[in-house]
Amino acid sequence: MQKRKILLRYRPVILSLLAITIILLISSFSALPVSKGATQVQVESAAVNPQQSFMNLPPGAQIYLYGYNVGASLQSGLFVNGQYFFIDNENGNIVDSLAVTANNSNGFGTPCGALTIAGIGISGFSSYTFTYGMNATSGAGSASDTFNVTSTGQLAVIIAFGGSQSMVRVSGISGMHVDASNVNSSGWVTSGLMPMIVGHSYLNKGQYTVSEISEGNVTQNTTANKTHMADLIGVFLFTPGTPSKTFTPTPTAGISIFQIIDVMVVVAVIAVVSLVVGIVIGTFIGRKTKGNLT
Repeated sequence: MQKRKILLRYRPVILSLLAITIILLISSFSALPVSKGATQVQVESAAVNPQQSFMNLPPGAQIYLYGYNVGASLQSGLFVNGQYFFIDNENGNIVDSLAVTANNSNGFGTPCGALTIAGIGISGFSSYTFTYGMNATSGAGSASDTFNVTSTGQLAVIIAFGGSQSMVRVSGISGMHVDASNVNSSGWVTSGLMPMIVGHSYLNKGQYTVSEISEGNVTQNTTANKTHMADLIGVFLFTPGTPSKTFTPTPTAGISIFQIIDVMVVVAVIAVVSLVVGIVIGTFIGRKTKGNLT
C-alpha cells in the first residue's frame, strides 16, 4: 500500500521521464535518411580522354553514353558495348561514333594516331529520345540539330564532335553546362588531338536548335585531308521519372545496416539511462518518505 502511494504521489516525475525517453527515441529515428524517388535527371559523371580508345567511368549510373572522334584516314572499329550511331567521311571511314549502354566501361579499336573518347553517366529518367545533326561533306565545318522539349525539366545531353579536325564550338542552348571537353576557351585542341564537348541543360518546354562549328588546322585543311572530316552533334533528351526496367537505377538515398545498428545503440543507451535515472529518483524518494506515509 505504501509503495502504491509513493507511485501515485510521484507519478508526474515518472511520466516526465517517460515523455523524455519517447522524445529522444523519435529524434533518433528522425536522423535516418529518407529514401525518395529522383525528381530530376542526374548527371553522374563525365569525361573526355584524348589519345585513349578505352574509358572506365564510375559505376552506379542508370545509363552511359559514349562517343569517339578520330582522324579518319583509316577505318576504325565500332564500340565494344552498346554501339548506337556512327558517321562515315567521304572515304567511307568512321569518323564519329556514339554508344548507349548500361556498362560503365567501353572502348573501340583504331589504327588512327589521333583519337579521343568521351563518356557520361545519367540516372533518374523514365525514357529518352535521340536526335542529331551531321555533315559528311569534304571540309565539313558545321552541323546543327533541332529538337522539341515536350515537358519542362527534361534534360538535354549534347555531345559535339569536330570530326577529324582541331576545333569545335557549340551554341544555341543558353546556360548549357559543359561537363567535359578537351578544348580551350576558343574551342581549339592541342595539335594532334581530336576535339569533343559533352554538356547538358535542363530545359523548358519548347523547340530548340543546337549548333556546332568546326575547323581544321593548316595540315588538316589540305584538299586531301578535308575528305577525312565529318561533323556530328548528338542530343539525348531524358524525361525524369520512374527508371525504365531496361536499366537498373541507382538509389538516391537509402538506409544501411550500419545506420540501423547506430540507431539501435542510441536507443539502448537512452533506455538504460532513463531506467537508471528512474531507479535513482525512486530510491531517493522512497528513503525520504519512508515512515511518513500512512
